[in-house]
Amino acid sequence: MGEYKDRSIATIQHDVEKQFNKIEKKNGIGIRDDLEIAQAGIKICGAYIHAIKSDKSINYGEWALSPLRDLQGVLQKEINTMTDAELFTNNKDQIYKIANRIDNAEREVLKRLGLNNTNRDSRELVKKSEKKHNGKNIFIMEGGSNLKKQTGNLIFTKESNPVKIHDALKGLFKDPNQVYQIDYSKCTNPKIKAIMSKLAGTETCYLRYDAGQKTYTICDKDGKQLRNRAYIWEGVRLIPDGVRQWTTASKSMNFNAINNVVDKLNSNDINNKSETYLKNNETLKKEDFNRLFSGKENIRQGRLGDCYLITTINILSRSQIFEPLIRTSVRIVQGGYTIRLPLGEPQGKTISIQNSELNAAAVQGNIGYKILEIAYAKQTTGERIMTNASIQKIRGGRPSKALQTLVGKHNIGFTTLGGHYTKKTKKDLASNSTLLISSETDSQNLPIPYSPKEIDQVKNTLKNYQLAHGTKFIAVSSYPAESDQHFYKIEGKQIFYKHAYAVLGVEKDSKGNISRVHIQNPWNMDDKNKPNNGKGNFSLSFENFLKAFPLMDIGNTTRKIFDGKTENGDLSIADNR
Repeated sequence: MGEYKDRSIATIQHDVEKQFNKIEKKNGIGIRDDLEIAQAGIKICGAYIHAIKSDKSINYGEWALSPLRDLQGVLQKEINTMTDAELFTNNKDQIYKIANRIDNAEREVLKRLGLNNTNRDSRELVKKSEKKHNGKNIFIMEGGSNLKKQTGNLIFTKESNPVKIHDALKGLFKDPNQVYQIDYSKCTNPKIKAIMSKLAGTETCYLRYDAGQKTYTICDKDGKQLRNRAYIWEGVRLIPDGVRQWTTASKSMNFNAINNVVDKLNSNDINNKSETYLKNNETLKKEDFNRLFSGKENIRQGRLGDCYLITTINILSRSQIFEPLIRTSVRIVQGGYTIRLPLGEPQGKTISIQNSELNAAAVQGNIGYKILEIAYAKQTTGERIMTNASIQKIRGGRPSKALQTLVGKHNIGFTTLGGHYTKKTKKDLASNSTLLISSETDSQNLPIPYSPKEIDQVKNTLKNYQLAHGTKFIAVSSYPAESDQHFYKIEGKQIFYKHAYAVLGVEKDSKGNISRVHIQNPWNMDDKNKPNNGKGNFSLSFENFLKAFPLMDIGNTTRKIFDGKTENGDLSIADNR
């Protein structure tokens, strides 16, 4: 039979796992693992078929290859039934099961190839009877018309599932005024069908070619861009809809609807994974957690300039992932506590904290938050014993780095926005730091330190921002000091220089637009007699929020959280106090 030989089950497992990792990396969050493992199985079947065809010494026919092709079809049907988010998948078990099915199919193929070598069926060996996929026939014409005519409806076939829209359409049409509808009503993947229908509000989106970006975008009937990417699956149709002059009034991307779907899937996935992980890895009983970490509303930054850390702890403590992270990391031991960092990871670094060391903690609040501050200090400074002097080394930092240190940088991904301001802006703020800027009119001369694209991203992130869901974390930073004043004022609120703040949530108007953004100073010093002192909780209009805080860290939990894997990596400390 030539050079192609039977693979061991271990080799097949390795091939499937490697392909699964590629697919998972490409897809990012929001796609269930068993679906991606099945996709990997389809790819591996295809690779083995290709290897057989490439072996010149093998005489093959489609009958011989059909066990692998049939398995591809079965796996595809299984994928098509996966309509809801799978909240937890035993990946190793799933990979083994897929590999075992591939192994059985491959054995049957090899058996048939042996028969073919002695009893060749000339009808099966006629090459012209085999349909070759050349990359251009990913669409077929309804009614069997020639694709080159580019008229009539185009239906996406199963050979290349899944594919991004701009890859699928490359070279098909490049007229920026040509209109196509993209119809998901007969899409065979319910998940993609639901997401794209949610995005457009119907099962039909419109398609345009962006000559400037040289790609294809999803838009509404007026040409407003909804998303720069869509997935095509078997059954999706492209319907020519004439030629029109698109308006150029609104090209900004609206990720709101698609993010709602992804955030919900991610939140549910994290919640289920955390419950399972907690059940298998509990180190701290619930009653002890409640005793040590109650009173999150009372966390306050103390005498130490670690506003970035207290802001991070404040945000983290309000999320759904906080309790399972703590209860799988903290232990009560004789004379103190141990805690693993990153939190919630069985192979993390174990840090011992004596009761006496808690006296060096500056944070005000329950014992648990002092444990976190001391643990962070030990992790980042390397000090074995924490004292009032040694803890001073953690003065100044960034919330993004603090959260990644506590939770693991592979579990939390960050995007930093803003920072587009000049020295003149800082001087203007300094000269007006004692003035009352009480409305948007009063602050209209202040520039917004975000690009238009970043403003859209901030809007859409805030619209979907629900801190308790624990999938997103937002912290903002004020301007560096430019004068002897300690603060500048926006809407009468004191915004303290070189300081980090937590974003708690937003208010929306009747049209769903953001009207106010709620923020918390880690000092957490609300004063009923001085509601505008800016030392506790307060809110700003969206525009003034952008003007007040020139730098924003947006964190997103990744699908790796609660997988029980630790990845090492040094984290640097920046300078916010």
